[in-house]
Amino acid sequence: MLSPPADSPETALAPLDPDRRRMVQGRVREALRQWLAADDDALLALLGRLGRDEIAHAAEQSRRLPQSTTPAAAEADTILTRLRTEVEALATPPAPPRQSFADRLFGRPPPPVPTVDSGTLLTDLLADLERQRDALLREAITLRGHRERLVAADHRLEEAGQFLRLAEQAVEAAAREIAVDNPPRADLLRTRAGATVQERLRDVLTQLIVTRQGWMTLDILLDGHEALGAAIGRAGQTMMAALRTALAARAALAEGQRMTAQATALDRTAQAAAGSDRASATRALDDAVEQMRHALAAATTGFADAR
Repeated sequence: MLSPPADSPETALAPLDPDRRRMVQGRVREALRQWLAADDDALLALLGRLGRDEIAHAAEQSRRLPQSTTPAAAEADTILTRLRTEVEALATPPAPPRQSFADRLFGRPPPPVPTVDSGTLLTDLLADLERQRDALLREAITLRGHRERLVAADHRLEEAGQFLRLAEQAVEAAAREIAVDNPPRADLLRTRAGATVQERLRDVLTQLIVTRQGWMTLDILLDGHEALGAAIGRAGQTMMAALRTALAARAALAEGQRMTAQATALDRTAQAAAGSDRASATRALDDAVEQMRHALAAATTGFADAR
């Protein structure tokens, strides 16, 4: 079971259960026999190497952590922003069609209202969302790999820390045992050797805290990836249907405005018939009615698509 990051090196190591303590103590006793058999310089060199490999391995794993927001998460945020922009644009009613003075005078219908290519827009958005969800899944796999390596490094540091803590006690006990028979050697064990073991223990515990902060950070990143992936999934399942309905309704509204303008043009044409050439007015009336028929057909199709 992993321990949470400690507030200080002194609290980084969890207490050992009896079985594990006996196992580590056996390793320390074996190492102590080798240390005591070595000369002073060799002894200090052996102690100075304790925990060094574990620290180097953990530091290498920590350097592989992402330094900022992952690319897939940043791109996903961009796409969600784009979606919000599209939704806000759809919420704005289309502007009514503009007619020239001549069009109004002769009752010509207004120009068609430009509409959004809903099929292309929706396909592009859906494809972008699918790609980003896949990218997030790939990044999550990479992050889990980083976390597993950090956890393995955490275990190695934990083992080294427990070994060094018991080694510190063993060196002190050995110094007491030989204090009468070999005072210079006992003094070396109490001072330089003891200080070296304490320094190595502090270094291991400091790296242990850094490593635990690293995998805790990865946990936060992984939670964020899962939340963002879920958000993208919801967008893909529900927002696309909502956008499709909104686009169809917007197109229908635009055509409705166009029909209103056509009806106004028809009104003016009919009023002008009394004082104008009858044949011209009739042609204008026929044209306006035909345009209204087309507009009604388009609006009906739009509402059917919205349903």
